[in-house]
Amino acid sequence: MGAELGLRGAADDSSAVVRKLRAWLEERREPYLVVLDNADDPDALTPFLPARGGARVLITTNDLAFERIAAPLPVTRFTPGEARRYLHDRVGVIGDAEPVDELIDELDRLPLALAIAAAALVGPPRIGCAAYLRRVRSTPVEVLLDRPRGEPYPRGVGQTIMLALDGVGPHARRLLGELAVLSPSGVSLELLGPEASGALAELGAVSLLAFSQDGSTVLAHRLVRRAVRDEAARDGGLASLIETAALRLMFVERIADEDTGRKLPMILAVDEHAAALWESLKPLLDEDAAGARAAAEALSRIRHVIAEHLLYVNDGTRAVPVAQTAVEGRERVLGPDHPETLDAVYTLAHAYEFAGQAVTAVDLFADLVARWSRIRGEDATETLRARAGLASALSTAGHADEAVELLETVVAAQSRTLSPDHPHLLGSRFFLASALVETGRPDRAAELFESLVADRAEALGADHPEALVDEGRLAWAYLHAGRFEEAIAVYEHVVPRQERVIGADHPDTLITVHGLASAYEAVGRTAEALTRYEHVARRLEAVLGPDQPLTLSAARGLERARRLATPN
Repeated sequence: MGAELGLRGAADDSSAVVRKLRAWLEERREPYLVVLDNADDPDALTPFLPARGGARVLITTNDLAFERIAAPLPVTRFTPGEARRYLHDRVGVIGDAEPVDELIDELDRLPLALAIAAAALVGPPRIGCAAYLRRVRSTPVEVLLDRPRGEPYPRGVGQTIMLALDGVGPHARRLLGELAVLSPSGVSLELLGPEASGALAELGAVSLLAFSQDGSTVLAHRLVRRAVRDEAARDGGLASLIETAALRLMFVERIADEDTGRKLPMILAVDEHAAALWESLKPLLDEDAAGARAAAEALSRIRHVIAEHLLYVNDGTRAVPVAQTAVEGRERVLGPDHPETLDAVYTLAHAYEFAGQAVTAVDLFADLVARWSRIRGEDATETLRARAGLASALSTAGHADEAVELLETVVAAQSRTLSPDHPHLLGSRFFLASALVETGRPDRAAELFESLVADRAEALGADHPEALVDEGRLAWAYLHAGRFEEAIAVYEHVVPRQERVIGADHPDTLITVHGLASAYEAVGRTAEALTRYEHVARRLEAVLGPDQPLTLSAARGLERARRLATPN
């Protein structure tokens, strides 16, 4: 430019020419537009920028560090409508049967990717959207999205991504690898932790990732994710990358029972990430790729923990598919009769019971009893625990008398071999007392619950979440025995403690409030019952969803209370 303007002298080096050119621009009063394309270093570019005059400067870059020297004008992805119009303008009419929207989503609506796709669709040879979509899903990004001849861009999408990757440090690159295999909906900064801030800033500066509007979530473009995964697969490191990402999710094991309700959104986010990791891992397991078994073991462990957290908040509907994946993973890696596999089956059976599918739960528990009996023996701790689970499912399925008979033998056997405060024995006693209520023997159930409340409080403390559940069930037994004032007294004593320990929206707390509403209804305190029913129905629907058994039960109670409160 300096030579064309006659500014370059024979002895001038490049620095001298830059100074002359900058001075020339600063002296102009007429408007000039100076375009500095594909800039990658703000420090190197600064000497070129005029400080005054009529010139306007446009810098194109993917490095956000330029925000420190110029006002940013972000070039975002196309909207779906813009992407469709762009392809129509470039390609012409596309048949209604062609998967245009799928192709647009697969290319993440990136203008450069769509430009390359348009060139391929036009040809020669001309191909349809369906054929190109298949090619997109089966071809490495840097090959598929290379720059076609004649395109005005200096390089293709794949090349751009790989060049940006080459420019970041090893920590940032490892973090991007994890983001590439975690959920495409984004990863919360809370999950990544403050130690990731430097790597995130480095990746964001070169546009390899973006942040949500509220700054709480980091997102990697679909094509960036593809490029990183393809590279890891070629290098044989994809399974190791999945395992590293899975280990980041292991913190769910450290979430205490009393915190499960409060941290449920984070637990559900971890499950979404674990599901994405499992989908990426399954083909590697089929190929018996190096490291795949270790990754599968880690993911199965995580999903088993998540299923147990969901059961702790009585969410069997969401727990079932999570527990199924845990069982599938452990069967593939450890075998069908491994103790950890059978432990996952136990969780899955309870998930079916909590989800209102008691018959399926009975079948699973019966099979589990047979397998433990064969492996460990009839009176083994694991066999007796499975029998207690079978009895609980039988009671839920409407066979309470059979459940009581089975539980009495289990409790007797466990009492001979386990300490009085052993969790398995306390659980069996809970199941037995609950089944007795279902058989119409609430006074006998109340005696067992009274004893259980005392023993659990001594073992765990009076305000332990499980001890509070026992007290709530004691009130439930009093209610069924017609001992309404005693039931109300216990319910009113338990509710504020549960609200303090596990939270007002925890399903266990709401179950207790539901019982209190029933007790109020039984003694004619209809207005108070209605208020409680309304609260429980509203909160259970918000926490668990409208189709959960607990939510439906609360809705039936509310409807009944409204009928009672409405004069004939």
